[in-house]
Amino acid sequence: MKRTIATAALFVASLFTTAGIWAQAQGVKANVPWGFTINDSYVPAGTYTISPLPTDHRMLEVSNREHKVDILSMALDGSRTRKDNVLVFHKYGDQYFLTEIRSTAGSMELSFPTSKAEKRARTQTQEAGIPAGSDVVLALY
Repeated sequence: MKRTIATAALFVASLFTTAGIWAQAQGVKANVPWGFTINDSYVPAGTYTISPLPTDHRMLEVSNREHKVDILSMALDGSRTRKDNVLVFHKYGDQYFLTEIRSTAGSMELSFPTSKAEKRARTQTQEAGIPAGSDVVLALY
């Protein structure tokens, strides 16, 4: 009986290990030179790893060990027509908002819905008479 339980526990542990390796293999890295907002969470500049969870490719883990950042964020399926490896940000004034991840290496074509923080920044920019925000594209590696 103890041997059966030990074998089952080892099997389950190996499944979690395999899932973790799969998620890391599908992840991408980007060195982002500015702080940015992902959904409604602000993160500082730095090197980020973005990985889909093994259970749902639209649920992403965005992490940076140096700044102790570890965020789970839901994304939407994006356009499957683009073949580049980039992060796309909307920029309003000096604020950046992660909008898309397009990665052939990580098999990700995802977009993020407009967050409350981004809507607020867009409104403030318009009210201040500053030209409309622009897209900023950053290469993945």
